[in-house]
Amino acid sequence: MPVAIQETDSRILSVTGQTLPVNVEIEKYDNTPPGFPVRFSMTQQGFSAYVQCQQRQLDATTRPSVRLQTKVDTLFDQDVTLAQLEVICPATTNTSYSETVLTSANVDALFGVSCPVVQINGGRRWDLILTGSGVYKSINTTICSIWPEVNLVDIDYNDNTILFNSSFPSFINGSQSWGGEPAPWLGEFALSVFLKGLHVGQSTTGNAMGDTVLSFLSTKNDSETLTNILEQYVRGVLELSITLLRSAYTQKGNGLYPGGNSTIPQSMRLATNGTYRATTIGWYQVGDTAGTVLLAPTFISVVSILIVVATLAYKRGCPESPATHSFDPGDILHIIAASSAGGLKDVFPPYHENNIENNEHTRIALAPTDGPGSRPGFVCKKIGYQ
Repeated sequence: MPVAIQETDSRILSVTGQTLPVNVEIEKYDNTPPGFPVRFSMTQQGFSAYVQCQQRQLDATTRPSVRLQTKVDTLFDQDVTLAQLEVICPATTNTSYSETVLTSANVDALFGVSCPVVQINGGRRWDLILTGSGVYKSINTTICSIWPEVNLVDIDYNDNTILFNSSFPSFINGSQSWGGEPAPWLGEFALSVFLKGLHVGQSTTGNAMGDTVLSFLSTKNDSETLTNILEQYVRGVLELSITLLRSAYTQKGNGLYPGGNSTIPQSMRLATNGTYRATTIGWYQVGDTAGTVLLAPTFISVVSILIVVATLAYKRGCPESPATHSFDPGDILHIIAASSAGGLKDVFPPYHENNIENNEHTRIALAPTDGPGSRPGFVCKKIGYQ
């Protein structure tokens, strides 16, 4: 299960509607400032299986023997078929059956039965027999030998959602697994989940797992491709099955531990030690340079105050004409009114003459056009106008 250095709930719900906790118990933890991304690595226990498949021509006379039993019946005026796969495993004389499925008259179904095998060295494996019929006939009878094992996986985590504003985990990088050891009980459980999924995914119109396999075969349909697809598909389903098992044991209120407890016992926890490092990039201040650091902002502040004082003094000594107090240079009506006052009628030559040189040296001001108290307008600026 993914982990976080603070307790948080995942978005995965168990069958009872409980959320699954995603966390690591930290013995010594210092709060990280908000906004700082968190990265850490952990060695976790995982489950996988070595799967090797081969296609075989099996029937009622071979070992293992395979026979498809069917019985046609009518349901709601429609022909349906009850079908199951009958298998006699090599190491026994007992007959094993797949779960009975209700399918179409054409027997569009995918069947599976597992045979446990005890090897010479005492190890255990399972031979999973898969065979398709009807539309799944192209999934030939195949024996997938499965060696389940638990292993250790180094995983790098980046960005905990509680400490950093991003989805968690934003990136998980799992290295090659190592330290694999046989896991017979887990293998038996994973196979039972696989076979249950095969049965649950069956309907009168088809099989969910069979459709998935056929979707890969649609681009290239040959025996080697089918074998590779089945090896990868079976292994993937087995790994997902153990994730479901973990989910059951980690959900809140599961009651699966000794005494009906829901907390993982300390005997089932593995302590790990590490170093937490945080790196920041920015400014820092040395006491001996404090005066120098303050010099620049102090100079800017003093100059700004002097500019404001000088501007106020200048405005006080050169009062503006009351006639221009209400003039707004951003109002087009004010511009039109000032232009029509006639203060510039004798300044510029006629518009059809070359007046660029004259215009470049003309200074315009807003002032009474006929002396104090007259109508304000644009006039040629002279000495004494403000």
